[in-house]
Amino acid sequence: MQSPIDLEAVVDTIHSAWEHACDATALPFRPKLFCENGRYITGPHGWLIARCKAIKQSYSTCVPAAARHYAVAPFSSTASS
Repeated sequence: MQSPIDLEAVVDTIHSAWEHACDATALPFRPKLFCENGRYITGPHGWLIARCKAIKQSYSTCVPAAARHYAVAPFSSTASS
């Protein structure tokens, strides 16, 4: 059995790297960083609600669940501004 991921440590590492990268550039603004949660957060709950645009048929049949296959809700009310 795998050990659980320390999500706070992952977030802290990404945040530190992002801040360092932003500080090292001469951009006149601070870009927003968004990420797709993937199976770590959505997988254990057993549900994926999506509009099906493709069905993959190979050795099994599945619905591709990459971010490009469904509309993603904004993370916050300011995400679309």
